[in-house]
Amino acid sequence: MKPYISIVTATYNSVQLLQRCLDSVSSQTFKAVEHIVIDGASTDGTVEIIKLNKEKIAYSVSEPDTGVYNAWNKAVPHTRGEWVLFLGSDDRLVNETVLERIALHLEDAYPSHRLVYGILLVSRRGTEETLFPVGEPWANLKGRYSRANILLPPHPATFQHRSIFNGAGTFDETFKIAGDSKFVTQEVLKREPLFVPVEVTRFSIGGLSWTPGRGERMIWEEERKISKEFGIKVAFPRLFINYIKAIIKDNIHHYLGEKAALAFVNVFRILKLKKPIYLFQFRK
Repeated sequence: MKPYISIVTATYNSVQLLQRCLDSVSSQTFKAVEHIVIDGASTDGTVEIIKLNKEKIAYSVSEPDTGVYNAWNKAVPHTRGEWVLFLGSDDRLVNETVLERIALHLEDAYPSHRLVYGILLVSRRGTEETLFPVGEPWANLKGRYSRANILLPPHPATFQHRSIFNGAGTFDETFKIAGDSKFVTQEVLKREPLFVPVEVTRFSIGGLSWTPGRGERMIWEEERKISKEFGIKVAFPRLFINYIKAIIKDNIHHYLGEKAALAFVNVFRILKLKKPIYLFQFRK
């Protein structure tokens, strides 16, 4: 059966949560799907998990890479599906019927839309607790801004039509965090994405882009690079305020440590009557 959907997962020392990711794909009721795994020469047992699950994986390789975008670029030439989803090794599909439900919307989406996105459920790493959902109709996102760029669909819950890819050069590897943002930005400036009200991916908070003070300033800088490249005008007050926030988190992390940076984020979320994101970090 030719795959209709390709799912790409980049891994590096993901032994703790990779199995859950693999199982979330293999258990789908929709069977016209393939899973591609690109490993960055892990040393913690991840490669062994990949070998044990070889019947669930259409293609895999384990070799050194320069980061997630390099891994994704390696994967793209091996995808055979009409639509592609990039699923983090710490993440998983919300339930076993996700692809079956999303496929109903993908059938008629192209060529009007080359990006189709649903809802991303953000959770604490290793848990099923939803902290908040991300994803709403494009009409609600259009004209709004993030740190230094336009607000975009959540990439871990976004299906990309294969016509959008540029072979092994699809993702800009000069980026460390926002390479997917650049990829999505250049597409939404050409044609609008399609939102479907389906919960797609449970995303685990963790990693560089979700560690306060260790990634926020870099995200701001890379988003600013994107907005400049595509001529996107972001109001200076917004740019300045968001940059100051990133600097503050950077300094707290650098001088007071990671727990202080996590507490800084939690305090502001609690003041806004939201769930603290990093509470689990203090249970060690």
